[in-house]
Amino acid sequence: FIHAKRFNSKDFLNPKKVNNAISSANYGEGTLNNESSILNVLPLYHVFSFVGGSLVSTHLNIPSFYPAPGFSSAASILTAEDRKPSHLLG
Repeated sequence: FIHAKRFNSKDFLNPKKVNNAISSANYGEGTLNNESSILNVLPLYHVFSFVGGSLVSTHLNIPSFYPAPGFSSAASILTAEDRKPSHLLG
């Protein structure tokens, strides 16, 4: 995604920020299509990785690649070369 907002776990206690997260997910519907794929270099315990990557790719039924359990620049580069994703989330 080019469009990004910052969220943390406490933000999901605030209804306005939950709406912002939903808006970010809906934004993906306009920029991603069935030919898209996402390279998600952030660990899934990071809220933006989970909302912006996991849920959006599941909602749109597109592949999302996770190069390593935590952040690894080397694994991210190898995955990008191997999978050639259309979008990078990180």
